[in-house]
Amino acid sequence: MDVMKSKGRTQGRNSTELMITVDVETITRPSEPRGKAGNPCAGACSWLGSHQVVVACIVTLCLLLVAAGVLAGVFGAQRANMSDDKIPSTSGGFKGCGWRPDVGTRIVNGEKSLSAWPWQVSLQNKFKTDKWTHFCGASIISSTWLLTARHCITNVRNLTGEIIAVMGTNSLTDTSLAIQRVSVAEIVLHPDGESSDVALLRLAWSVAFSATVGPVCLPVNASTAQPGTPCYVTGWGLTATDDTTKQLDLREVQLTIMKDDDCKLTNNGHPLKPSMMCAADVYTHADTCQGDSGGPLVRLAGDTEPSPGRWVLEGVTSFGKGCGSRDFLGVYARVSAFTQWISRTTTTETTTTTTTTTTTTTTGTSGGFKGCGWRPEAGTRIVNGEKSKSAWPWQVSLQNKFNSKSTHLCGASIISSTWLLTARHCITKIWNNTGEIIAVMGTNSLTDTSLAIQRVPIAKIVLHPDADSDVALLRLARSIVFSATVGPVCLPVNASTAQPGTPCYVTGWGLTATDDTTKQLDLREAQLTIMKDDDCIPTNNGHPLKPSMMCAADVSTHADTCQGDSGGPLVRLAGDTEPSPGRWVLEGVTSFGKDCGSSEYLGVYARVSAFSQWISSTTATETTTATTTTTTGKSAR
Repeated sequence: MDVMKSKGRTQGRNSTELMITVDVETITRPSEPRGKAGNPCAGACSWLGSHQVVVACIVTLCLLLVAAGVLAGVFGAQRANMSDDKIPSTSGGFKGCGWRPDVGTRIVNGEKSLSAWPWQVSLQNKFKTDKWTHFCGASIISSTWLLTARHCITNVRNLTGEIIAVMGTNSLTDTSLAIQRVSVAEIVLHPDGESSDVALLRLAWSVAFSATVGPVCLPVNASTAQPGTPCYVTGWGLTATDDTTKQLDLREVQLTIMKDDDCKLTNNGHPLKPSMMCAADVYTHADTCQGDSGGPLVRLAGDTEPSPGRWVLEGVTSFGKGCGSRDFLGVYARVSAFTQWISRTTTTETTTTTTTTTTTTTTGTSGGFKGCGWRPEAGTRIVNGEKSKSAWPWQVSLQNKFNSKSTHLCGASIISSTWLLTARHCITKIWNNTGEIIAVMGTNSLTDTSLAIQRVPIAKIVLHPDADSDVALLRLARSIVFSATVGPVCLPVNASTAQPGTPCYVTGWGLTATDDTTKQLDLREAQLTIMKDDDCIPTNNGHPLKPSMMCAADVSTHADTCQGDSGGPLVRLAGDTEPSPGRWVLEGVTSFGKDCGSSEYLGVYARVSAFSQWISSTTATETTTATTTTTTGKSAR
């Protein structure tokens, strides 16, 4: 990390020669020994036992040295604490631009970073392979825009196809669900050419801000930090000019903003342009290197600035000669020189010079998410349990790890950005409290690996207090991002309910027949009709359905739900007199049946309108009621 620069202006900090490892600059510093200091008194008394005067002198000297060491330790600790106090600490989530959580002591001099830099982005490309590879850094400046170096786009060899932005982690090998991977939908290069080494990247969809993902603050107008100002630079670049080892952990170094003239040598003997700036550590020669290009150079805002104590993006890693050189200091693009261009471009989305790199997995519809119960026209529906070619944005696959592999358990429906509705028995009977539950959204296929998919852990389970009411609410660990393929279904108003004869649709990844155990990987849908409650008496062991239950079937084709569909949605289109005419309303939750597709035993569903008040009060207050374990005695779907 000491050497985050790139060799020469043409390479910048993203070395295309090192594309297989890291394609842009990194930060490196000469390693320094950090072992404990030796004790000058060790063994001193072994040969002085009979020389009391000499021993006394030696002991006195030792005491003085030890005392000096203690004082040095105190002052050293005080210095570290003073540095840490400048960082706003918090135990909550995202708190605005330039905020970063206090998650550990920083390790400087190009070593691994234990602190979170929420705006740090890894830009990755497949480079004609089947594996995503880091090639440059970038900074989050809003929920849909990143700022990087221009040469990351124009000078990286073999850069082809889709570029993705990876956010929310310090490690390139991290596979946790807190990581967000978003496609780059548009690239806007600064119109001044190579002399202005900045580019804006518009994301295909908005990122969700959290404690580990958030924007850095931008400098106000043309304000700029003065020489001598301390700053930090971060990246996954190389740690030395001649070391091609792939860096998997984010590194950070503390630098100082230098006078522009100090970087003349790096700029081939020419003065820096106003759009450039110089930063280095003249004592340790910490620097950026290949793989760090496009990454952030940040400083803490002063007390007189609009965001005191927050981190401001002062520079973008640009170029250098060698890495960690005492003669050739690192050059950065001065962000304050581009604030008007950034503001104008991100506000109007007016592109100046744009490359041909676009994504293939954008949420590009006629406007994306359009409210609850909306679904895009994505093809003709295939009913009677066949594959679904239409998007059902509220459909969720609840998954759990069995034998180290994520497996579909049940369905669920998105009802808000943080809440899902599913069947109670999915929790008490199928999941059975074994491991973490993950909600997978945004796809029709369980084998889909596209970046449009959102995977979020379940943070809280709320079972309905009535054990015979087969519904449960699941609170997500973080908010999901609504798009054309991920969005909530509308809930029925109060106790309103559809009448028998109303057409509806049911979806799920369940079995296609009672005696067929073939795993279904593609979402299926079937058109059913809401039946009279008495039609389901045989399914309910001869007893009338309770008010919280409802019956649905297709008496002609015997289309039905089956094992694996439990918890999934039964939806209908809202009528012209309802609050959301033409939108899809969640009428039922797949509950139980006897056999699958039987002409005698029709499917039973939990009637959502019977739980509207409980859903509203629970999701508003997050008050859990009973969380008992119950079984239905019937065949769970």
